[in-house]
Amino acid sequence: MNSIIRLAAVAAGVSLVAGASAAPAAVLVATWTGIVASGHDDTGVFGAIGNLAGDAYVVRFTYDTSIGYRDNSLPAYDLVFGGSDYGYAPPVSATVTINGQTVSINGGFESDAITKPTLPKVDFFSKYTHNDANIDIQTNIEMYDQADVHQATLETPVALTTLSGAQAGNFNWFVYDYNLGLKTGQAAATLNGGTLQISAVPEPAAWALMVTGLGLMGGRLRRRRFAAFG
Repeated sequence: MNSIIRLAAVAAGVSLVAGASAAPAAVLVATWTGIVASGHDDTGVFGAIGNLAGDAYVVRFTYDTSIGYRDNSLPAYDLVFGGSDYGYAPPVSATVTINGQTVSINGGFESDAITKPTLPKVDFFSKYTHNDANIDIQTNIEMYDQADVHQATLETPVALTTLSGAQAGNFNWFVYDYNLGLKTGQAAATLNGGTLQISAVPEPAAWALMVTGLGLMGGRLRRRRFAAFG
């Protein structure tokens, strides 16, 4: 009985940590999934040259509301933005996955996340540009929903939601190598609505406590099993 109580106590500790991670957090991930409405990959950015229409996509925005410039003007809107174009640290980065191939857009030039709960509307944008004597890079991704997602603040998680809107965003990728005199990367797509989920990212300390708690539970269960067969 005592061992059961101890296991329950450890489990409760893990639950408390998990519950703490669900509290308002600065870092969140907004994940869109859906189908490419139209688009073309000219250089094999996503593995093969050709039409992208009909392919499945996953777009993930990771955003940190503690950096960049925050304009919390609720209930009208909650906004964070940054990047070199604004003179603030970039709060948003993104990845785009099509055909199992993933590209990253770090939002270093311009990025933002905004929610307008009374409309409702959510919008995420990440853009990276670089141009010098050797290379020209122009990449951006924007995803939005204006019908289905009610996010009270940017720190509010959103359960997996099926989107009713036909169009959810646009993606552009362009890389030109001046030394080679040719495009080494070019792809563009219009993305249909599918699903959206916004989840908090647990703090490192919370992850450590959860792993420790699960390890203790596993160790106690193994000892009980070995004792039973001993």
